[in-house]
Amino acid sequence: MNQPLFDRCLEKPLRESKRSSLRKAQSRIKRIHVSARPLILLSNDDGISAQGLQVLYRHLLEVAEVVVVAPLAEQSAGSHAITLARPLRHSVVNGFHAIDGTPADCIYVGLNWKGLLPRRPDLIVSGINHGYNLGYDTFYSGTVAAAREGALRGIPAIAFSLGFSPNPDFEAIAPIARALVERLLGFREQIPPHPPLLINVNFPRGVSQPKGIRLTRLGRRRYEDEVDVRIDPRGQEYVWIGGSGVAFHDPTEGTDTQAVEEGWVSVSPLALEAIEPFYEGLLQKVIDGILPSSHPQATSKIEDQSQKIRALIASVPDFPKPGVVFRDITPLLADPEAYRLAISLMRQSVEELRPQAIVAIESRGFLFGAPLALELGLPLVPVRKRGKLPRAVQRVEYALEYGTDALEMHRDVLRPGLRTLIVDDVLATGGTARATIELVRKEGGEPVGAAFLIELQALGGRRALEPVPVRSLVTF
Repeated sequence: MNQPLFDRCLEKPLRESKRSSLRKAQSRIKRIHVSARPLILLSNDDGISAQGLQVLYRHLLEVAEVVVVAPLAEQSAGSHAITLARPLRHSVVNGFHAIDGTPADCIYVGLNWKGLLPRRPDLIVSGINHGYNLGYDTFYSGTVAAAREGALRGIPAIAFSLGFSPNPDFEAIAPIARALVERLLGFREQIPPHPPLLINVNFPRGVSQPKGIRLTRLGRRRYEDEVDVRIDPRGQEYVWIGGSGVAFHDPTEGTDTQAVEEGWVSVSPLALEAIEPFYEGLLQKVIDGILPSSHPQATSKIEDQSQKIRALIASVPDFPKPGVVFRDITPLLADPEAYRLAISLMRQSVEELRPQAIVAIESRGFLFGAPLALELGLPLVPVRKRGKLPRAVQRVEYALEYGTDALEMHRDVLRPGLRTLIVDDVLATGGTARATIELVRKEGGEPVGAAFLIELQALGGRRALEPVPVRSLVTF
């Protein structure tokens, strides 16, 4: 960040009575000067006069000292822009600091203008925005950007939004926002500096008493894309972008979009890390050989890590019968760091499948399904051989080389349409995994993928599972 440039952007208001202007402004600021109380820096993107900001400010005063630094005018959908090409003007409006810039500008100014705050804030709060910030909205939202600017600087941050309606009832939901902030401040000593804490909260529109609060992940929202081309009085073209409304609102269980649609408050932890490890292998192949430094024989980080896993899988010839090479994973299990790495790499490989439940196959599948479910924060459903489950079961029989066998899972453990990932240690011919896929479908689940530590490619198991996507960490 160009600190001197930004300082120059502020030199005009500072020059207007260098020593006294800030003190005079602060004397008109609505703050409670109790040093023992937590300090909150409050902003928004609807502007300094927005009702949601005014209401939230009053409620937050009950739990903390609050300083408001907010945009002078509405900055909706301004994303995380900051202003470097012109000066920023400061004024005091209704007792609050107003900056004629973006929400991110406001947080930057609040944190870096010496003396504006009595000390480093304990929490950045943004909102209450009039309109949802769900799913991919978070990339465009100025409300979320204000909170993100604080998180980028190592300060816990939370953004609040209320679904748009003609007569929004901010007073009804503000006590919930206050309670969330108060509870969060109570845990502030337990919040580590890394990764930064960034929380996105959405309140359902038109609901004065939500059903409750749900921890959610981001759903998908797609809007009507449109460019409206017009002609001004001088014959020049100009355009309005943005369609008339939402074309798709993700109903998937566990998403923020689904939660608010059903009348729940959605609370989503957001990440600042923008790297996607899943594509490292593909990109390594893309860059190999373009320049001398990208050596054609180079292997990607993920491939290197997979080789570490492969090195800990022992090959035992003629077991359990002559001519068979048994792949023994016990050396891997005996190495905690390698075992943890294997689970991490499996998680990376399946995240884009967006599973909502893990179905693990007896018995070695439990060794990978259970920790993978914990890593992803998903429910675990065990699939067992005949007669090992105590309650009513769903059963599927499948063919062996000689005779048949059966797999069972408890009934009513998978909701209809639940996105399900099947997990086992080895993919060989695919018979067991195929039977498990059938079992999931019988219970109404949607098999979205199958993940294995090892794939024995010559046995054709991947083809047997088509069209279900297969992810494997090590191939033989």
